[in-house]
Formats: sequence, C-alpha cells, structure tokens
Amino acid sequence: MSGTATPFALAGKVYRVEYGALTVEHDYTTEGRLTYTMVSGNGSGYSYTADIEVVALRGEMFAVSFQDEFARLVMVIDAVGGCVDTFMVAADGGLQHLRGTLTPVAAAPEGP
Repeated sequence: MSGTATPFALAGKVYRVEYGALTVEHDYTTEGRLTYTMVSGNGSGYSYTADIEVVALRGEMFAVSFQDEFARLVMVIDAVGGCVDTFMVAADGGLQHLRGTLTPVAAAPEGP
C-alpha cells in the first residue's frame, strides 16, 4: 500500500460479534492485542489474549489475524458495514468460516 496507513478503526474499543448462537466480545483496548471472550454459546466463559496483525484492505475494511491455542484465525472486518467474516484453520487443518455482526459495547461511565 502506498500513502498514509489507515488507522485500525476498532483500536481502543470493545465490540461484540454475534455469529448466530455464538456471541464473542472483542477487546481492542491494548494496542496490538485482542482479548476475546465467549459471551454465549459453545465455550461460554472462555477468554484468550493474543497478539494481532492488522492489515488495512480498503476504506474501513481490515484483515486481523492471530493464533490462539486451538487455531489460526483471520477476520475480515467491515467497520462501517458492521460485518465480520472469521476464518479458522484448526491444528488438524480443518477450516471453518463464521459470518457475524459487529456492534460496539457501550463504554463504562467515568468518574464518580
């Protein structure tokens, strides 16, 4: 890519991704890292923090990749359209694709 890099639109924020019966919270408040927590569905309560690589694709669309203890994941995130396509490659080579909706989580109020 040439020119100025597009800043990652989700940086510093927390989002919820709903993949049908599975809901996952994505916390991007730490630069270069993602903490995701399974909020509902299979694996509810599981949480993992990973280093991420972010590539701006076009406009407010980004590819985010990371490795957890079970799989290598790549998410294509449309920050404006609120859509997330997640591709997971398991250790055994199995591939899974999930499509979900992205919504911001309201920030906690500051101060007393």
